[in-house]
Amino acid sequence: MDRQIFHGDITPHDIAHALAAEFNRGNLRAQTIGQADKLAVQIATQAGVSGGQTALTVQIQKTDDGLMVELGQQAWLGLAASLSQTA
Repeated sequence: MDRQIFHGDITPHDIAHALAAEFNRGNLRAQTIGQADKLAVQIATQAGVSGGQTALTVQIQKTDDGLMVELGQQAWLGLAASLSQTA
């Protein structure tokens, strides 16, 4: 997982809200899960879309230094399954 610390006056809710607003449209769906100081935003493609369903999870947590943001790995199985069906 990629991890980054951000400093400043920003909350996990601010980041989660911005991500959900940006990615909850078109073929993507975003949902926020968690509590005030530790949130996760899952961004996923809709089922039935070419390439299969994939998802990415962004974890946002308040720390003493600011905010820690971690990106989970994308689920590649849907894409591989779609390519094998095409072949």
